[in-house]
Amino acid sequence: MSERRQDPLSGRWVAVAGERRERPQVLRLPPPPPHPPADHCPFCPGHEEPELETWREGEGTSWRARVVRNRFARLDPPEAGCRDLTVPGSLLRRATVPGAAEVVVEGPGHGVRLGEMPGEHLEAAVRGQFARLDALRKAGFGHVAVFRNQGAMAGASQPHPHSQLVASWDVPPALEQERRQFLDHRERTDRCLLCDLAAEEASGEREVGRRGGFVFLAPWAGAHPMELLLVPETCSPDLLRTEPSSWAAAQAWVDRLLQSALPGTASNLWVHHAPEEAATFHWHAHVVPRQDVTGGWELATGWQLEPLPPEQAAVFYREAWACLTAGSPA
Repeated sequence: MSERRQDPLSGRWVAVAGERRERPQVLRLPPPPPHPPADHCPFCPGHEEPELETWREGEGTSWRARVVRNRFARLDPPEAGCRDLTVPGSLLRRATVPGAAEVVVEGPGHGVRLGEMPGEHLEAAVRGQFARLDALRKAGFGHVAVFRNQGAMAGASQPHPHSQLVASWDVPPALEQERRQFLDHRERTDRCLLCDLAAEEASGEREVGRRGGFVFLAPWAGAHPMELLLVPETCSPDLLRTEPSSWAAAQAWVDRLLQSALPGTASNLWVHHAPEEAATFHWHAHVVPRQDVTGGWELATGWQLEPLPPEQAAVFYREAWACLTAGSPA
């Protein structure tokens, strides 16, 4: 049976097309274009550009992780402020907006997936991510997006493992919408929306598993097939309150889980978080394996279509989880 579901975090309505569950697969995406070899990779050891570095752990070419400014981002510093460039009386509004973009190079290994790299490299990368996130906040930016594109079909331009930090002057609409949902729930119940959601999903048909202080869920009303929601069991608005080793391990595990359930898939991961002083929020991460494209109905209506019920996605993930944990400590 097809139905409409509302995402508790964003308030967005999603159409879940239950009658499509018998499809052998949601969509066959075209093969990704070839990536440049390691000899031409700007992130590999020996290709360092010290003038672009903002953080590193390790000396010379024996580093464990680095953070560099994105050379292709042309953004104004925060002290430039916002400048309205709209012509008086025009409906075509425009403005300059300060920003910053940095790349976290997650280890020296070219083309290595997160689930395969040495833990010390990924933990170092998370320490760099946290250090630069804190620095960009202190520089005066209103929000810093933390995300990873893995694979060409997910928008990655390099196969070398990396994540990104993009600072903006104000809070983006997607996060602002979630913050309103959190605040509304707090005002009605005096409780945390995501804590209540994780409790309601506990041991249910959409919970995939719990590991290392995180709950892995197939969200009730995700916007993409096989989407995952990573919820820290410790309620905190701020990613920086998390132990780097814990966040590194969760990312490595979700990569192994995706590769077990959907071998070779590209994926996107992004974090929704707020500064520590935020009154009401619970940071979390969204993970989307790239199994679909946006069709005409979604473009025409603005509604999202979920072609695979999350209950079925959770079954696939639990089977993969069981294979991975066989003989492995949780």
